[in-house]
Amino acid sequence: ELSPYLNRIEADFVLIRDRFLTSASAGLSLSAVIHEVEKGVAELAKVVKEEKTSPRVKELAKHLADLVEGFAALIRRSGLSREKASSLISQAIFNTEFRLKTHNIKFITNISQGDFEIKCSRRLTISTLMNLLDNSIWWLDNKWGNVKGKKHIYIGLSKEFSDGYAIVVADNGPGFLDPPEYLVEPFISRKPDGMGLGLHLADQVMKAQGGRLVFPEFKDVSLPKDFDGAVVALVFGGTKK
Repeated sequence: ELSPYLNRIEADFVLIRDRFLTSASAGLSLSAVIHEVEKGVAELAKVVKEEKTSPRVKELAKHLADLVEGFAALIRRSGLSREKASSLISQAIFNTEFRLKTHNIKFITNISQGDFEIKCSRRLTISTLMNLLDNSIWWLDNKWGNVKGKKHIYIGLSKEFSDGYAIVVADNGPGFLDPPEYLVEPFISRKPDGMGLGLHLADQVMKAQGGRLVFPEFKDVSLPKDFDGAVVALVFGGTKK
């Protein structure tokens, strides 16, 4: 009897379609909002520059303008280009800086200790890093709640992988409870309201760029002390000669 199988296939199709349509609709709405905000902030920055305002107001206006520009770049189409890894990390941190402060999370990076270039889509790579940071923020809150001084995120550079240079994101949250092959499956999430697309999309982005998403063991990558939670690496293929 084929009916049960056909019914299950149809149910799965409807679920997948609805989730992608929800994501796409939200993305289109967000794009429209960002475009309007971008125009408004540009006008604000112009007025602040021309009129007499305090240095603090000028500083805040510039920060807001830079922040909106960073988000606007995420919705513009872009091809592959050679990018400094430190620049990608800095932009991802800048875009999430307010959330990190709001959640009392301290971030550590090693970008001042060395750099390298990678060929990638700047837009997709920054978006992927922001997604990983967002995951860490959620799980750190899940473990530590509102306790101050306990939540830490590391995002840095690594040359420890045999097939390419990498950007590593780690935290001191509860860590992953599932095997790597399960983590990148779509529509599977341990978050109560999660869509289960974050790590799947990160995996697909890296594959499309000739790299891979890796969940290294602690012994396989150098991390600052006490980062014993989740560890994720974006390994960019072809960066080692």
